[in-house]
Amino acid sequence: MADNAAPNRQFDQRSPFEKHPGGIPGKGVGGALAFLGPVTWTARKALFSGRKLTARRRALPDFIIVGAQKSGTSSLYNYLCQHPSILPAAHKEVHFFDFHFQKGTLWYRSHFPMRLGAAGTRGTCITGEATPYYLVHPAVASRCRETLPDVRLIFVLRNPIDRAYSHYQHCVRRGRDDARTFEEALAREPERLAKEAQKMPRDGNFVGGALQHHSYLRRGAYIDDIERWLALYPREQMLFLSTEELLHEGQNQYNRIVEFLGLSSFMQVNWRKENVGSYPDMSAETRTGLINHFRPFNERLFEFLGHRFPWDN
Repeated sequence: MADNAAPNRQFDQRSPFEKHPGGIPGKGVGGALAFLGPVTWTARKALFSGRKLTARRRALPDFIIVGAQKSGTSSLYNYLCQHPSILPAAHKEVHFFDFHFQKGTLWYRSHFPMRLGAAGTRGTCITGEATPYYLVHPAVASRCRETLPDVRLIFVLRNPIDRAYSHYQHCVRRGRDDARTFEEALAREPERLAKEAQKMPRDGNFVGGALQHHSYLRRGAYIDDIERWLALYPREQMLFLSTEELLHEGQNQYNRIVEFLGLSSFMQVNWRKENVGSYPDMSAETRTGLINHFRPFNERLFEFLGHRFPWDN
């Protein structure tokens, strides 16, 4: 297709902005832009130039899904943004508190809806984002507390063994890990993280390639990261879910979330999963080793929660 050619949409000739003026539910305006094909980046630049001009009149998020990566955060964000009282961000992962904090809060506000909506008021509507790297990045919790002291924090946690394997497969598909096997990647992780830690600036202004992409074991030590957030936020501003319970008890878990956010119940969720991968099973020997590795972290987590997630098997 030529650079300026329009996609062939025999089924609907309306633009994404005509069909979804506030952004595709769960995807935001950025999701609508994805349908524009080759002109996406030009349209995105034009859109955000306008959003920056109105940034002072835009909301800050009422909630953030802070992680964990490969635990269903995309699906959960999509489910939440189907609620009639939740307005999506321009796109799911804003990456303000990890990658773009130096750009300031006006830049952050430009990703969210106007505080005054088309009808004259945002009313009872809320907005939020979901950036899974927030959970583990060492500078994010303090930055978030400084900017959003009253924000609601949602943690969705997956069996750390399955999360680690999914994370590795994700990195391999995207060319981010040259380890030939999952076991090799696990063996190389300590050295990769140690090298990066030596270069980490004290002010937290780093991207963290190894921490972001090669932290298969590190990211599964959930309680270590949760304790950093607990030092800055009260427990009542946090909600903890398991991916497995969300999968098998979808509506009940959804009801917990919307109650936590102060919203009315909503029973018309489309439970379509996002970013589902397919790959060979992990070896039984590797799984047994990981059960032993993660057991002490999981036990500390369950003790803190007063509830066991269904990860024992």
